Amino acid sequence: MEPQGSEPAERFRASVQAFVADLVPPDWRGIGALDPIERETFQEKTRAALAERGWVAPAWPREYGGAGLGPAPS
Repeated sequence: MEPQGSEPAERFRASVQAFVADLVPPDWRGIGALDPIERETFQEKTRAALAERGWVAPAWPREYGGAGLGPAPS
């Protein structure tokens, strides 16, 4: 059973799914399968992508680098 939320929450959920689909290849075997240099590159890329979206601190206001989200996306 798929959980259902409000329309804004469902849009946010879809954006997270798209983010992950773009970030990891279909044959992803996990971060443990990467050599140390690939792992570091992946982590840096992921952190930058999360920060760009404000998802490192999602509840922080946008003006401070967060996403301005509350308990449920609106």
